[in-house]
Amino acid sequence: MEWEKLLNYRRRRESSVDPNRLKISGDTDSRNSFESDFGRVVFSSSCRRLHDKTQVFPLTSDDNIHSRLTHSMEVMNIGLSFAIYLCGNDEFKAKTELSEIDILRKISPILKTSCLVHDIGNPPFGHFGEVVIQEYFKDLFANLEGLCKGDKNSSEISRFIYNSLNDSQRAELNDLLKNDCLKYDYTQFDGNAEGFRVLTKLQYLGDLFGLNLTYATLAATLKYPNLGAKDKGGYIGVHKHGVFYTEKEALDEIITECKLISDNGSICRHPLAFLMEAADSICYYIMDVEDAIQKQWIKYEDLEKGIQKLDNEDLYNRFFSKKDNIKYTKKKWVDLRTKLITYLMELATKEFINNLDSIIKGTYDNELIENDAVTQLLKGLSRDKILSNRDIMSLEVTGEAVISGILNAYIKYFFHKEKSFRTRGKALISKSIFMTVLHEYVEKHQEDDNLKDDYRKHVSIEGRCDTIEELYDKFDVGDFSVEERFRVIRDFIACMTDKFALNHLRKLNGQKI
Repeated sequence: MEWEKLLNYRRRRESSVDPNRLKISGDTDSRNSFESDFGRVVFSSSCRRLHDKTQVFPLTSDDNIHSRLTHSMEVMNIGLSFAIYLCGNDEFKAKTELSEIDILRKISPILKTSCLVHDIGNPPFGHFGEVVIQEYFKDLFANLEGLCKGDKNSSEISRFIYNSLNDSQRAELNDLLKNDCLKYDYTQFDGNAEGFRVLTKLQYLGDLFGLNLTYATLAATLKYPNLGAKDKGGYIGVHKHGVFYTEKEALDEIITECKLISDNGSICRHPLAFLMEAADSICYYIMDVEDAIQKQWIKYEDLEKGIQKLDNEDLYNRFFSKKDNIKYTKKKWVDLRTKLITYLMELATKEFINNLDSIIKGTYDNELIENDAVTQLLKGLSRDKILSNRDIMSLEVTGEAVISGILNAYIKYFFHKEKSFRTRGKALISKSIFMTVLHEYVEKHQEDDNLKDDYRKHVSIEGRCDTIEELYDKFDVGDFSVEERFRVIRDFIACMTDKFALNHLRKLNGQKI
C-alpha cells in the first residue's frame, strides 16, 4: 500500500488517450502513465530551452562544454541506471514488494523524467541568476516598505512603482509586503520552485495544469516540498524555498495523493527524489571537473594527487590501477570518469536501500553521497578551481547586469501610468506566460463583483481557453495586482535562455534592432 501511494499514476486532470494511437498499439496504449510523462517532457518547449542555459560556464562558445540540456541528459542516464541497479537488488525488492517489471515500467520512467526536468526552471546565467533575482527583489521590497511608511529616501524604481499606484493598489502593495509566503517567491526565488511552476502551469495549454504529469512523477521532482522560508538547519526538504505560493494547491494534492507526510505531520520528500538528487550531484561534481580539464583549468594529475591524499590505498588502487598503463590523456580521464561514476552510484544505491525506511518516514536527513570523501574532494575542486575562476565571475557580472536591466525595463513598462507603454510591454512578453497569469487572475476573480464589466463575459465561463484568449487582446496590465505584474516579469525572465536574455536587453536598450 505504501508504494502503491508513492507510485500514484493518477494526474491532476483526467487525461484521455488519442484514439489514433489505439489503432497502433491495440486495445490500449502500451505505454503506462509514467512512460507517457517522459514523452510530454521531451516534446515540451521548456525542455528544448535547456540547450542554451548555463550549467557552469555562462555564454560559452565552446561546444564541448556542458549546457543545462546535456547535463540533464547525463543526469537522466544516471537515474535510469539507478533503476537498473534496483532491479537486481533483492533487498530493495523485498522491502518494497515490487517486481522487476514494476521497477522497470514505473520507477525507471519516473526517475528518467524527474532527472531530465530537475533544472527546467533555472533562470539564465545559472545559480548566480537565482541570486540576482533574489537580491533584486529584497532591495525592491525594502524600498517599497519604506515608501509605504512615508520614507521618501528610496530607489528610483521603487518610487516609479509607488507613484503609479492608486489608493486601492497601494493597499494591495501593503498586503503583499506583509505576506511573507508571497514575498519568498521573489526574495528566496529558486529554480526548483520555478521548475515546479513550469511543469504544473507555465507549459500553458489552455488550462492551469501545465504538462499534467502524474502525481508520482511530480512528487519525485520535488527536492524541497515546502512553501516557507528556507532553513539550512532543518530537514533536507526545507533547505530551500521549493514551491511558490501560487502552486500551493498542486503541492497539497501531491502530498495527499502520494502520502508524503511523516509521523509528526510534517511534509517529507518522495523517496525517488533522493536518487534524482544523487544523480544530479554525481554528474555535477564529475562533469564540471571534465569541463575544467577541457579548459585546462584542472589537470588530471590534480585529481590523482587529491585522491592519493585521502590516504586510502584500496580507494586509490580502485581508481588508478597500475595495470591500466594508459598514455593518452583523454582516454585516462574517460576511464577515471567511468570509475568515479560507478563508485558514487554504488555508494548512493547502498545508502538509499539501507536507509529506505527512514527516508519514507521523513527522518533521513542527508544527501545520499554527501558525506563521502571522494564527493568532498570533487566538491572542493569545483569550488576552488572552477566556480571562483575569474572568467566565470566576469561572465556572472554580465549576467547580473542583464537580468537587472530586464527587470528594470519591464517594471517601467508594466507600472507606467500611460496605457500605451503597458500595452507595448505586454506585447513583448511571452504570450503563454502572460496567458498563464491571466488565467490565474480569471480564477481569482471568478466571483468578484468589482470586476470590470468589460471583462465580465470573459471570466464567467470557468476553464474556457477561448474566452481567456479574447480577454488577452483587450486586457490592461494595469488591472493586474502588483504581485501579478511581478509574477509575469519573474516567470518571463526565469524561462529565458542566456543568449536570448542578452539579446533581449540589447533590444530594450535600443542597442539592437
